[in-house]
Amino acid sequence: MKITGGRMKPDGVSKTFAEIEEEAIEVTGIVASALIKQTAKDAPDAPTQCRCPECKAVPGDLGDDDEPIVLLTDRGEVDFLTKGYFCR
Repeated sequence: MKITGGRMKPDGVSKTFAEIEEEAIEVTGIVASALIKQTAKDAPDAPTQCRCPECKAVPGDLGDDDEPIVLLTDRGEVDFLTKGYFCR
């Protein structure tokens, strides 16, 4: 769906209330997704002192191999990258 804003369609015909509502829902979803991604991106990395729950080893940094995280929110899926760690 292309978000055009306003009460009129590009062809000059008035939008219905349902069309305006649909646009508002779409905008809300875009803003919510961007806010969640930015908040997750700004979150501090996991502390390096954490230990593996199974072997109790301190995990190592994967370097440039970040882990993709996908969250299912009320507004749909939000994906972002987080620092990757591995266990021995």
